[in-house]
Amino acid sequence: MYLEFLNLSSFLSLSVILSGSITHQKNNKVIPPPPATFTPLEVGGPGKEEACDYAKNRLKVFASEDITKLQNGTVFLGDSITERYELENYYPSMKVINRGIGGDTMGARKPYGVYDRLSSTVYNLNPNKLILMIGGNDLIWIKSDSLELKFEQYAYLVWTLKKNLPETEFYLVSTLPAKGEYANANEEMVRFNQNIEKTAEIYGAAYINAAPSFKNEKGELRADLALDDIHLKPAGYDLLTKIYMKEIFQR
Repeated sequence: MYLEFLNLSSFLSLSVILSGSITHQKNNKVIPPPPATFTPLEVGGPGKEEACDYAKNRLKVFASEDITKLQNGTVFLGDSITERYELENYYPSMKVINRGIGGDTMGARKPYGVYDRLSSTVYNLNPNKLILMIGGNDLIWIKSDSLELKFEQYAYLVWTLKKNLPETEFYLVSTLPAKGEYANANEEMVRFNQNIEKTAEIYGAAYINAAPSFKNEKGELRADLALDDIHLKPAGYDLLTKIYMKEIFQR
């Protein structure tokens, strides 16, 4: 497995991660290589799906924006949890850019996802900070790929971002727990979040462990924060903002 191949024991001298806490971020100019056994499926290549109609429409919205006004801000990158995050209401004095697409996956595999749209939704914005929360849909919906392959997929995505945005501060956020019919994905989410933490240390990013703050005593998404079994209602975004303001923006 990729993480074992890189001898992760040398990277595990981390401080204890508390709810909402953040690891130290290193802006290294030279980053470790990507997973040697992971080969991304590129858009237009064999076995690769096109973006769905919803994603295409969302990409059209992004393309219509005046990106000259969106340079050097903070990009929030992810799926529907990010897309539904009303950033302007929560960060009124900051330059924040929402690049979430509902239903998005990590990409670089058969389904179209974040990796496959970086040039048109991230690189062209030259962000000072990038906050990445992705992987929930992969864990819930994509059963054909092993969890170990998803570890590699996530690491490849982070490596790609770091390679192309060497001056950007990266914040890798844990996936959030689910409840109800999707609660059976929570066990894998715990392992996936452990992998995010290790990936952050390997590639010199920061890890934000938001998940514990959203869990009830069963390890499921707290009902008082949930709109449904996976999405957040305003109280959930209030809590997420509180974590980000403290751990990313120091406010």
